[in-house]
Amino acid sequence: MTETAAILEKLLPILLLMLTGFVFRQTGFVTQQVMEGMKKLAVNVTLPVIIFLSLLESELHAAYLPLALSVFLVSCVLLVAGQLLIRRLGWPNKYAGLLFTGYENGMLGYGVFAAVFGQELIYPIVILDLGQTLFFAMIFTTYMRSLNHELNEITLKSVGKAFLTNPYLLVSAAAILTNVTGLSESIQEQSLGQGILETLQILGGLTTPLMCLAIGYGIRLRKQYLSKALIVIALRLFLLGGIAVLFNCFIIKELLGPDSLFTPAVYTMFMLPPFFVGALLIRPDETESREFAFSVISLHTITFMVLFCLIAPIL
Repeated sequence: MTETAAILEKLLPILLLMLTGFVFRQTGFVTQQVMEGMKKLAVNVTLPVIIFLSLLESELHAAYLPLALSVFLVSCVLLVAGQLLIRRLGWPNKYAGLLFTGYENGMLGYGVFAAVFGQELIYPIVILDLGQTLFFAMIFTTYMRSLNHELNEITLKSVGKAFLTNPYLLVSAAAILTNVTGLSESIQEQSLGQGILETLQILGGLTTPLMCLAIGYGIRLRKQYLSKALIVIALRLFLLGGIAVLFNCFIIKELLGPDSLFTPAVYTMFMLPPFFVGALLIRPDETESREFAFSVISLHTITFMVLFCLIAPIL
């Protein structure tokens, strides 16, 4: 069996779950309301559990901090680059530039990475995702609210509030604190602590199936948006492909060495589509902008799965 076939075999359950979600939508077997409930459970409960357990059980190093901060800076640069590219293209859609930044780690990246490398080894992509979480909490949501005319001005208070109320940052901080203080070892030594951790592991195991069903259910492709969607995806992959090479050569290899598991994590993350929540944050009355965003993310999701199957064996 070739390496590509082996990767595809590992990803087959994810692909089938996404297809199942798509069939649920097309047949009406599962209503939108039910799927939103499943997505809410995954986003607000099982995904934070995965993040907590991964950071709790991983060996943390000081070198990880500049990695997360670098992802934060890359996300900021891509936000600016996206706005400039859309202006250059002359598109009137003020939200289109946002599709050049952000990576759908939670709903897609974690599950795919875990399928290939194992659930216990997803900590590299979780560490990198801390930079994006910081970017989302401090920059993206605030800027989005400004575009939606929900903020008269961007202030330090509004940025700080978004930062302090982000559940993923709070969960990450709690896990890191528990890890570095040695409390995690004390918890694992207690019967009650072991029971709690086992319960969390069961909950975390629900993340991938719930997320894959939600992704498949949410796939939307509109013919009128396909040509522009392909342009966005091509430009995004071109930018992020170059950034991934530079990131790996000058940051990952310098800090962690040439054989680090962070290398496939970087390439995986930078191939991912923009996060779905970005499209959901667009004002409901901006129908065309929303549909365009969903078309880009849906088509990019399909593109990512194809590219990952081809590139993962090389990594």
